[in-house]
Amino acid sequence: MFDDFFGDNRTVTRDMASHGSGVIITRDGYILTNEHVVGAANAVNRKISVSLLDGRKFQGAVVGADHTTDVALVKVDAKDLPAAQVGTVRGVAPGQIVVALGNPLELRFTVSHGVISALNRPIQVDDRIYADMIQHDALINPGNSGGALVNLQGKVIGINSLVRPDAQGIGFAIPIDTALRVADELKRFGKVKRPWLGLITDTNNDAYVRRYGVASVEGAVIMRLFQDGPAIESGLEAGDVIVAIDGQAVTSGEQVKELERKLSIRQQVSVEVARRDGTKTKLKVTAGEAP
Repeated sequence: MFDDFFGDNRTVTRDMASHGSGVIITRDGYILTNEHVVGAANAVNRKISVSLLDGRKFQGAVVGADHTTDVALVKVDAKDLPAAQVGTVRGVAPGQIVVALGNPLELRFTVSHGVISALNRPIQVDDRIYADMIQHDALINPGNSGGALVNLQGKVIGINSLVRPDAQGIGFAIPIDTALRVADELKRFGKVKRPWLGLITDTNNDAYVRRYGVASVEGAVIMRLFQDGPAIESGLEAGDVIVAIDGQAVTSGEQVKELERKLSIRQQVSVEVARRDGTKTKLKVTAGEAP
């Protein structure tokens, strides 16, 4: 329903048409697509019309959709569907030929081909961060979102999601390994369970030191602690500067987010902070589940 675009160092979202693409991953009717195709992440059980190459049409429902990864899972009530052969990005390298399948601009079942340019591209679109995209130059257009990117063996290695409109031949796909991992959690829980420390941080700088009197050290300033979050129970306070997590030095707010994403729910970590009075202390925080 929506295709995301970015250009001129900003994001543009266009409502092109109420259609998109998808990949059947099981014979009993589970279909991978993008969250921005089916709608908001809270749109569980939203009805989706699904059309197959052979002309059959089904009424499907959204099992779950994850905004962070832009992955959604749809289910139709059917048997013996033509499920795609699923591959992996392990072993994939720049220079390999790929084929994009989808329904761009309502031109159903369109095929294009290109070459992989890069792997693990981090792309930010508004509040969504795609961490490890496949960049390729197979032609994709509005309506391709959610469709398959396949290798020359016909195996799906990615889910096409983005195109850069201010350039030619720059498109991005979510690695199939990522999409399947997210789909498994959506199937089991209806959402993706993520670790959460319950705090907001920013990179420390001279302005914070002068205005708020935080410690003049390299690290991440705790700007806010969520009332029901794990961190507030540990004794951490707003104005503390995080200088290390589990012994790993912290230099920025982004680094705190990165380390948080790697935690497991219920994992206990040691957080070392510098306080306004110049003292340093270590506190234990048990990661919770993000709301």
